[in-house]
Amino acid sequence: MIDDSAFESYFIQAQRVRRLIQYSFDNVFAFENLLHNSGSPSSTETRCDVILCPTTVGPAPALSSIASMKPVETYVNDVFTVPGSLAGLPASSVPVQVDGSLVGLQLVGQVGTDALVLQAAKELEAVLKQ
Repeated sequence: MIDDSAFESYFIQAQRVRRLIQYSFDNVFAFENLLHNSGSPSSTETRCDVILCPTTVGPAPALSSIASMKPVETYVNDVFTVPGSLAGLPASSVPVQVDGSLVGLQLVGQVGTDALVLQAAKELEAVLKQ
């Protein structure tokens, strides 16, 4: 059993790590994080509006196989969603057919850009259907 001081120490450390992840994303996006209003505008020339990346490391598993997957297998399969989730960022996954398998592409945006992420996902779906 973890005593209160150890729990508090782990919780505080986890929050510090989470904040570092958030600040790392803040340096990537052109939009300012509404929760970390720095007040100092910086160049958006080398920054992006959304990030497009894989949702999973491979094809989606069959629904029947999910119940038998080990926890580490499910974590590894979702590893690309963890950073954005930890940072509290809006994201959307778009299914894509590749070589007969279903994979996902995720779009991740800055805090407060939920509508932009959804619009980008809608446009990506339209492009992929062509």
